[in-house]
Amino acid sequence: QKIFCDFNKEREIMFKKIKIGTKLLLAILVPALLSIGVISLIGFVSAKQTLEEQSFKQLMAVRESKKIQIENYFQQIRKQVRTFSEDSMIIDAMLQFNSRFFMGRPGELSMSDENQLRDYYQTEFLPRLNKNLEQAANIESFWPKEEIVLSIQFEYLAANTFPTGEKDSMIDSITKNPYSEAHVKYHPIIRNYLKTFGYYDIFLIDHESGNIVYSVFKEVDFGTSLLDGPYKDTNFAKAFRAARMATKKDFVRMTDFEPYFPSYNAPAAFIASPIFKSEKKIGVLISILLNFFIYDS
Repeated sequence: QKIFCDFNKEREIMFKKIKIGTKLLLAILVPALLSIGVISLIGFVSAKQTLEEQSFKQLMAVRESKKIQIENYFQQIRKQVRTFSEDSMIIDAMLQFNSRFFMGRPGELSMSDENQLRDYYQTEFLPRLNKNLEQAANIESFWPKEEIVLSIQFEYLAANTFPTGEKDSMIDSITKNPYSEAHVKYHPIIRNYLKTFGYYDIFLIDHESGNIVYSVFKEVDFGTSLLDGPYKDTNFAKAFRAARMATKKDFVRMTDFEPYFPSYNAPAAFIASPIFKSEKKIGVLISILLNFFIYDS
Protein backbone atom coordinates (compact mmCIF):
# COMPACT_ATOMS: atom_id res chain seq x y z
CA GLN A 1 0.00 0.00 0.00
CA LYS A 2 2.90 2.36 0.87
CA ILE A 3 4.49 1.67 -2.53
CA PHE A 4 1.19 2.48 -4.27
CA CYS A 5 0.87 5.79 -2.39
CA ASP A 6 4.46 6.73 -3.25
CA PHE A 7 3.74 6.00 -6.92
CA ASN A 8 0.67 8.25 -6.94
CA LYS A 9 2.63 11.09 -5.27
CA GLU A 10 5.37 10.82 -7.87
CA ARG A 11 2.80 10.89 -10.69
CA GLU A 12 1.16 14.04 -9.24
CA ILE A 13 4.54 15.75 -8.95
CA MET A 14 5.40 14.88 -12.60
CA PHE A 15 1.98 16.12 -13.81
CA LYS A 16 2.49 19.45 -11.95
CA LYS A 17 5.83 19.90 -13.71
CA ILE A 18 4.11 19.71 -17.17
CA LYS A 19 3.58 23.14 -18.68
CA ILE A 20 0.08 24.55 -18.87
CA GLY A 21 0.26 24.68 -22.71
CA THR A 22 1.06 21.01 -22.84
CA LYS A 23 -1.81 20.27 -20.48
CA LEU A 24 -4.20 22.22 -22.68
CA LEU A 25 -2.92 20.45 -25.77
CA LEU A 26 -3.44 17.07 -24.14
CA ALA A 27 -6.88 18.11 -22.93
CA ILE A 28 -7.86 18.94 -26.53
CA LEU A 29 -5.94 16.19 -28.35
CA VAL A 30 -7.05 13.18 -26.31
CA PRO A 31 -10.82 13.76 -26.70
CA ALA A 32 -10.27 14.59 -30.38
CA LEU A 33 -8.40 11.33 -30.96
CA LEU A 34 -11.06 9.41 -29.09
CA SER A 35 -13.76 11.09 -31.17
CA ILE A 36 -11.92 10.29 -34.38
CA GLY A 37 -11.54 6.68 -33.28
CA VAL A 38 -15.21 6.34 -32.41
CA ILE A 39 -16.31 8.01 -35.65
CA SER A 40 -13.96 5.76 -37.68
CA LEU A 41 -15.29 2.67 -35.94
CA ILE A 42 -18.89 3.72 -36.57
CA GLY A 43 -18.03 4.48 -40.22
CA PHE A 44 -16.34 1.09 -40.64
CA VAL A 45 -19.29 -0.79 -39.15
CA SER A 46 -21.75 1.23 -41.23
CA ALA A 47 -19.73 0.69 -44.43
CA LYS A 48 -19.46 -3.02 -43.72
CA GLN A 49 -23.20 -3.30 -43.19
CA THR A 50 -23.85 -1.33 -46.39
CA LEU A 51 -21.52 -3.57 -48.40
CA GLU A 52 -23.11 -6.70 -46.95
CA GLU A 53 -26.58 -5.39 -47.78
CA GLN A 54 -25.49 -4.53 -51.33
CA SER A 55 -23.89 -7.97 -51.79
CA PHE A 56 -27.02 -9.67 -50.46
CA LYS A 57 -29.23 -7.61 -52.79
CA GLN A 58 -26.97 -8.53 -55.73
CA LEU A 59 -27.15 -12.22 -54.84
CA MET A 60 -30.93 -11.97 -54.53
CA ALA A 61 -31.10 -10.26 -57.93
CA VAL A 62 -28.93 -12.98 -59.49
CA ARG A 63 -31.07 -15.67 -57.87
CA GLU A 64 -34.27 -14.10 -59.17
CA SER A 65 -32.73 -13.72 -62.63
CA LYS A 66 -31.67 -17.38 -62.70
CA LYS A 67 -35.08 -18.43 -61.39
CA ILE A 68 -36.79 -16.54 -64.21
CA GLN A 69 -34.37 -18.03 -66.76
CA ILE A 70 -35.01 -21.56 -65.52
CA GLU A 71 -38.78 -21.08 -65.41
CA ASN A 72 -38.77 -19.63 -68.93
CA TYR A 73 -36.57 -22.46 -70.17
CA PHE A 74 -38.82 -25.17 -68.82
CA GLN A 75 -41.89 -23.34 -70.05
CA GLN A 76 -40.32 -23.31 -73.50
CA ILE A 77 -39.57 -27.04 -73.23
CA ARG A 78 -43.18 -27.78 -72.31
CA LYS A 79 -44.42 -25.80 -75.31
CA GLN A 80 -42.00 -27.59 -77.64
CA VAL A 81 -43.06 -31.04 -76.46
CA ARG A 82 -46.75 -30.20 -76.61
CA THR A 83 -46.43 -28.70 -80.11
CA PHE A 84 -44.34 -31.64 -81.31
CA SER A 85 -46.90 -34.14 -80.01
CA GLU A 86 -49.54 -32.38 -82.13
CA ASP A 87 -47.43 -32.39 -85.30
CA SER A 88 -48.94 -34.42 -88.15
CA MET A 89 -45.60 -36.14 -88.79
CA ILE A 90 -45.40 -37.35 -85.18
CA ILE A 91 -49.01 -38.55 -85.34
CA ASP A 92 -48.22 -40.57 -88.49
CA ALA A 93 -44.96 -41.85 -86.98
CA MET A 94 -46.76 -42.93 -83.80
CA LEU A 95 -49.29 -44.92 -85.82
CA GLN A 96 -46.62 -46.53 -88.01
CA PHE A 97 -44.20 -47.46 -85.22
CA ASN A 98 -47.03 -48.70 -83.04
CA SER A 99 -48.43 -51.13 -85.59
CA ARG A 100 -45.09 -52.28 -86.99
CA PHE A 101 -43.40 -52.76 -83.61
CA PHE A 102 -45.89 -55.46 -82.70
CA MET A 103 -45.53 -57.23 -86.04
CA GLY A 104 -42.24 -58.54 -84.75
CA ARG A 105 -39.02 -59.46 -86.50
CA PRO A 106 -39.19 -61.98 -89.34
CA GLY A 107 -38.28 -65.33 -87.79
CA GLU A 108 -37.43 -66.11 -84.19
CA LEU A 109 -34.39 -64.68 -82.47
CA SER A 110 -31.63 -67.28 -82.61
CA MET A 111 -29.64 -68.33 -79.58
CA SER A 112 -26.58 -66.77 -81.20
CA ASP A 113 -28.37 -63.42 -81.58
CA GLU A 114 -29.63 -63.53 -78.00
CA ASN A 115 -26.11 -64.26 -76.76
CA GLN A 116 -24.83 -61.33 -78.78
CA LEU A 117 -27.38 -59.07 -77.12
CA ARG A 118 -26.50 -60.45 -73.69
CA ASP A 119 -22.85 -59.73 -74.45
CA TYR A 120 -23.81 -56.13 -75.26
CA TYR A 121 -25.35 -55.79 -71.82
CA GLN A 122 -22.35 -57.40 -70.11
CA THR A 123 -19.57 -55.57 -71.94
CA GLU A 124 -21.12 -52.25 -72.96
CA PHE A 125 -23.99 -51.32 -70.68
CA LEU A 126 -23.18 -52.73 -67.24
CA PRO A 127 -19.53 -51.58 -67.03
CA ARG A 128 -20.57 -48.00 -67.84
CA LEU A 129 -23.47 -48.13 -65.39
CA ASN A 130 -21.54 -49.74 -62.54
CA LYS A 131 -18.91 -47.00 -62.63
CA ASN A 132 -21.67 -44.69 -61.38
CA LEU A 133 -23.10 -47.01 -58.72
CA GLU A 134 -21.96 -47.72 -55.18
CA GLN A 135 -23.06 -51.34 -55.51
CA ALA A 136 -22.62 -53.12 -58.84
CA ALA A 137 -25.80 -54.09 -60.71
CA ASN A 138 -26.34 -57.39 -62.53
CA ILE A 139 -27.90 -58.13 -65.88
CA GLU A 140 -31.01 -59.81 -64.47
CA SER A 141 -32.28 -56.46 -63.18
CA PHE A 142 -32.49 -55.12 -66.74
CA TRP A 143 -32.83 -58.12 -69.03
CA PRO A 144 -36.08 -57.97 -71.10
CA LYS A 145 -38.39 -60.97 -70.89
CA GLU A 146 -40.45 -60.50 -74.08
CA GLU A 147 -39.22 -62.01 -77.35
CA ILE A 148 -40.31 -58.95 -79.31
CA VAL A 149 -38.19 -56.66 -77.10
CA LEU A 150 -35.16 -58.93 -77.36
CA SER A 151 -35.53 -58.97 -81.15
CA ILE A 152 -35.71 -55.22 -81.64
CA GLN A 153 -32.91 -54.58 -79.12
CA PHE A 154 -30.73 -57.08 -80.94
CA GLU A 155 -31.22 -55.23 -84.23
CA TYR A 156 -30.77 -51.68 -82.95
CA LEU A 157 -28.30 -52.22 -80.08
CA ALA A 158 -26.24 -55.41 -80.42
CA ALA A 159 -26.18 -55.64 -84.24
CA ASN A 160 -25.84 -51.87 -84.57
CA THR A 161 -22.23 -51.35 -85.68
CA PHE A 162 -22.07 -47.78 -84.40
CA PRO A 163 -20.41 -47.39 -80.96
CA THR A 164 -22.31 -46.83 -77.73
CA GLY A 165 -23.52 -43.24 -77.61
CA GLU A 166 -23.85 -43.13 -81.40
CA LYS A 167 -26.51 -45.81 -81.94
CA ASP A 168 -28.75 -43.09 -83.38
CA SER A 169 -26.52 -42.97 -86.46
CA MET A 170 -27.97 -46.24 -87.79
CA ILE A 171 -30.90 -45.51 -90.07
CA ASP A 172 -31.77 -48.95 -91.46
CA SER A 173 -31.58 -52.27 -89.62
CA ILE A 174 -29.86 -55.49 -90.69
CA THR A 175 -33.16 -57.05 -91.77
CA LYS A 176 -35.73 -55.59 -94.10
CA ASN A 177 -39.01 -55.57 -92.24
CA PRO A 178 -42.02 -53.25 -91.78
CA TYR A 179 -40.53 -51.63 -88.66
CA SER A 180 -37.26 -50.77 -90.37
CA GLU A 181 -39.18 -49.15 -93.24
CA ALA A 182 -40.90 -46.82 -90.77
CA HIS A 183 -37.57 -46.17 -89.07
CA VAL A 184 -35.92 -45.15 -92.35
CA LYS A 185 -38.79 -42.74 -93.02
CA TYR A 186 -39.19 -41.02 -89.65
CA HIS A 187 -35.94 -41.47 -87.70
CA PRO A 188 -33.88 -38.80 -89.55
CA ILE A 189 -36.62 -36.19 -89.01
CA ILE A 190 -37.09 -36.88 -85.29
CA ARG A 191 -33.33 -37.13 -84.78
CA ASN A 192 -32.86 -33.73 -86.42
CA TYR A 193 -35.50 -32.24 -84.12
CA LEU A 194 -33.67 -33.69 -81.10
CA LYS A 195 -30.36 -32.14 -82.16
CA THR A 196 -31.97 -28.79 -82.95
CA PHE A 197 -33.50 -28.39 -79.49
CA GLY A 198 -30.84 -30.21 -77.47
CA TYR A 199 -32.81 -33.12 -76.01
CA TYR A 200 -31.00 -36.24 -74.82
CA ASP A 201 -33.61 -38.58 -76.31
CA ILE A 202 -37.14 -38.63 -77.70
CA PHE A 203 -39.51 -41.58 -77.25
CA LEU A 204 -42.79 -42.70 -78.77
CA ILE A 205 -44.72 -45.04 -76.48
CA ASP A 206 -47.78 -47.20 -77.01
CA HIS A 207 -50.23 -45.90 -74.41
CA GLU A 208 -51.97 -49.28 -74.01
CA SER A 209 -49.03 -51.64 -73.51
CA GLY A 210 -46.49 -49.08 -72.32
CA ASN A 211 -43.89 -50.36 -74.81
CA ILE A 212 -41.33 -47.85 -76.05
CA VAL A 213 -41.89 -48.39 -79.77
CA TYR A 214 -39.37 -45.75 -80.86
CA SER A 215 -36.28 -44.08 -79.37
CA VAL A 216 -33.72 -41.86 -81.06
CA PHE A 217 -30.67 -43.14 -79.16
CA LYS A 218 -31.66 -46.78 -78.58
CA GLU A 219 -30.52 -47.47 -75.03
CA VAL A 220 -31.49 -50.54 -73.01
CA ASP A 221 -34.95 -49.18 -72.24
CA PHE A 222 -35.84 -49.31 -75.95
CA GLY A 223 -38.77 -51.64 -76.57
CA THR A 224 -39.47 -52.34 -72.89
CA SER A 225 -42.82 -51.63 -71.23
CA LEU A 226 -43.13 -48.77 -68.75
CA LEU A 227 -46.11 -50.54 -67.18
CA ASP A 228 -44.53 -53.86 -66.24
CA GLY A 229 -40.95 -53.80 -67.57
CA PRO A 230 -37.60 -53.22 -65.80
CA TYR A 231 -38.15 -49.43 -65.60
CA LYS A 232 -41.77 -49.36 -64.40
CA ASP A 233 -40.77 -47.65 -61.12
CA THR A 234 -38.69 -44.84 -62.64
CA ASN A 235 -39.48 -41.18 -63.22
CA PHE A 236 -39.82 -42.11 -66.88
CA ALA A 237 -42.73 -44.41 -66.05
CA LYS A 238 -44.35 -41.79 -63.79
CA ALA A 239 -44.33 -39.23 -66.61
CA PHE A 240 -45.73 -41.82 -69.01
CA ARG A 241 -48.56 -42.86 -66.69
CA ALA A 242 -49.58 -39.24 -66.18
CA ALA A 243 -49.77 -38.58 -69.94
CA ARG A 244 -51.43 -41.95 -70.51
CA MET A 245 -54.31 -40.94 -68.26
CA ALA A 246 -54.62 -37.41 -69.67
CA THR A 247 -57.81 -36.48 -71.50
CA LYS A 248 -56.69 -33.10 -72.88
CA LYS A 249 -54.44 -32.65 -75.90
CA ASP A 250 -52.49 -29.81 -74.30
CA PHE A 251 -51.52 -31.89 -71.24
CA VAL A 252 -47.80 -31.80 -70.35
CA ARG A 253 -46.13 -33.43 -67.35
CA MET A 254 -42.52 -32.83 -66.36
CA THR A 255 -40.69 -34.78 -63.64
CA ASP A 256 -37.84 -33.73 -61.36
CA PHE A 257 -34.30 -34.84 -62.13
CA GLU A 258 -33.51 -38.29 -60.76
CA PRO A 259 -30.82 -40.89 -61.56
CA TYR A 260 -31.84 -43.07 -64.50
CA PHE A 261 -30.20 -46.48 -65.01
CA PRO A 262 -30.40 -46.79 -68.84
CA SER A 263 -28.54 -43.47 -69.11
CA TYR A 264 -25.82 -44.83 -66.80
CA ASN A 265 -27.43 -43.35 -63.67
CA ALA A 266 -27.17 -39.75 -64.89
CA PRO A 267 -29.79 -37.35 -63.46
CA ALA A 268 -32.67 -37.20 -65.95
CA ALA A 269 -35.94 -35.29 -66.24
CA PHE A 270 -38.82 -36.45 -68.46
CA ILE A 271 -41.38 -34.30 -70.27
CA ALA A 272 -44.48 -36.18 -71.45
CA SER A 273 -47.46 -35.25 -73.62
CA PRO A 274 -50.21 -37.48 -75.10
CA ILE A 275 -50.57 -37.93 -78.85
CA PHE A 276 -54.07 -37.71 -80.31
CA LYS A 277 -55.39 -38.38 -83.79
CA SER A 278 -58.57 -36.32 -83.92
CA GLU A 279 -60.14 -37.17 -80.55
CA LYS A 280 -58.55 -40.61 -80.15
CA LYS A 281 -55.44 -41.06 -78.05
CA ILE A 282 -52.87 -43.12 -79.95
CA GLY A 283 -49.71 -42.84 -77.84
CA VAL A 284 -47.41 -40.72 -75.70
CA LEU A 285 -44.44 -38.55 -76.66
CA ILE A 286 -41.69 -38.19 -74.05
CA SER A 287 -38.47 -36.19 -74.20
CA ILE A 288 -35.60 -36.55 -71.78
CA LEU A 289 -33.15 -33.93 -70.48
CA LEU A 290 -29.84 -34.72 -68.81
CA ASN A 291 -27.51 -32.49 -66.76
CA PHE A 292 -29.49 -29.27 -67.06
CA PHE A 293 -27.53 -25.98 -67.02
CA ILE A 294 -28.50 -22.33 -67.56
CA TYR A 295 -25.82 -20.12 -69.08
CA ASP A 296 -25.63 -16.35 -69.01
CA SER A 297 -26.36 -14.72 -72.34
